[in-house]
Amino acid sequence: MEKEFSVVCPMADYMRGFRDAGRFKEYCKVCGQYGTCWACPPFDFDTDGYLARYENILLVAVKIDVPCRSEKMSELVKSDDSEILPANDGIADIAIERSMKLLEQTRVVMDRELLEKEAQLHGRAFFAGTCLLCGRGAGQGTKRGAKQGAESGGGCTRREGLPCRYPDKVRPSLESMGFDIGKTAKELFGLELKWASYGMLPEYYVLVGAVMY
Repeated sequence: MEKEFSVVCPMADYMRGFRDAGRFKEYCKVCGQYGTCWACPPFDFDTDGYLARYENILLVAVKIDVPCRSEKMSELVKSDDSEILPANDGIADIAIERSMKLLEQTRVVMDRELLEKEAQLHGRAFFAGTCLLCGRGAGQGTKRGAKQGAESGGGCTRREGLPCRYPDKVRPSLESMGFDIGKTAKELFGLELKWASYGMLPEYYVLVGAVMY
């Protein structure tokens, strides 16, 4: 089951209360997407100036309840050929695969709706996470991203020092701009971010995107 929440607030308030660019830049640096995906830092523009153009922000959160969370992930997760993944594939790998399967469909719908709002508000959308267009920037991730990546010649072209294949479609995330998604979810939507623990799925996932205008 999915539940969607939204709130509008002045950009000045959101910037002041929920942005810590320095801290989140350091978090981004230890992520494999840093410098390898066009939707992720470092950017070739001044993010402060970029954000200063907008007066308001529409924040959208989607809460995705996880079914059967009491069962072991190794009993739940299936590979692309519908065979149960063996336990020795690693709980971490199983968690990632299960998460991608669970979240992909929601991201597809959420991204589309954010782009529709972007057009209506004459603003700019910010997706809930990294870019999925070419396989999560590294040629891996969701089926949709992997398929598009294969059709276009692999993962994100940034790894090869080439321009983005989809400059009109790619959108950054709020966290890539230095915003605190955990604090946003908790204080504006009353939702605690949950994470997979050893061998178990979380109770739910939360995706947070936005449109600045």
